[in-house]
Amino acid sequence: MIRQIAQSQDLLLEHLLDRRAARRLGTHALHAKLAAALPPPSGARVLELGCGPGKYVAMLCALGYTVIGIDPHAFPTWKLLRAKTAATLIDKIRGEQLPFLDATFDHVVCLGTLLYVDDPQRVIGEIRRVVKPGGKVIVRSINRGNLYTRRTGKTVDPASKNLYSLDELAALVASCGLRVEDRYAYGFLPPALTAFWWYLVCVWLPIGVQDALSALLPSAARWNNTVVASVPNG
Repeated sequence: MIRQIAQSQDLLLEHLLDRRAARRLGTHALHAKLAAALPPPSGARVLELGCGPGKYVAMLCALGYTVIGIDPHAFPTWKLLRAKTAATLIDKIRGEQLPFLDATFDHVVCLGTLLYVDDPQRVIGEIRRVVKPGGKVIVRSINRGNLYTRRTGKTVDPASKNLYSLDELAALVASCGLRVEDRYAYGFLPPALTAFWWYLVCVWLPIGVQDALSALLPSAARWNNTVVASVPNG
C-alpha cells in the first residue's frame, strides 16, 4: 500500500509537468487554486517554501513561472524536475532565515511548511520581506479543528508543531503586514482507518468524491486551511 501511494504521487508529479493538466488541476482547492490565485506568469519568479518532492514546483513550471523551490531536505524526485524543468531546487534551507534579498520574488507559495517550523511568525515575516510589492502569497496549513483531530485528540503527523483555525491563519498572515484577499477550507480526513483513507485518496478516489465529502463538513472541520494574501504597494 505504501509503495502504491509513493508510485501514485510520483505519477502525479509527472502528470503536473503537462501544461494542460497543470491548468486544469491548478484551479482546484485540492491544489490550493494556484493557477487561479496567481497572476499570469509574464516571467514571474515564484518561490515555493518547503517544496518537498516538488509536486507544486512541477505545476508552477508547467504554468509558465520561473520557480525556485527550497526545502531542508533534498528528494529523489528533484532529479526528474531538474531534467524536465528549469526550476532551481535548493536544500538545507529553513524558512526562518531565507538567503534572498528583499523583494526578490514576484510571488511566494508555502503549502504545509508552517506545520513544522519553530517560529511561524518569523517565517511569514521572511516571506513578506522577499516578495515584491503587489506580489501574491499563498499559505496553506492543517486546520486545528479538522475532523480527525476533533474526534481523536491527535494530529495525523506526530511531528506537527503548529495547527491553525482559518481565522488564526489569516490573523497570522495579516500580522506580518500582508493583506488577506481570500481564505477557504477544504478536505476530509476520517477519524478512523486513516492510512487506508490516504491510500484511497492517493490511488483511487476521484477529486469529485473528495469535493463531495469536503462539502459535507462545516468549514471549521475540514482538513486544510488556505489563505491568499498580497504585499501592499508602497
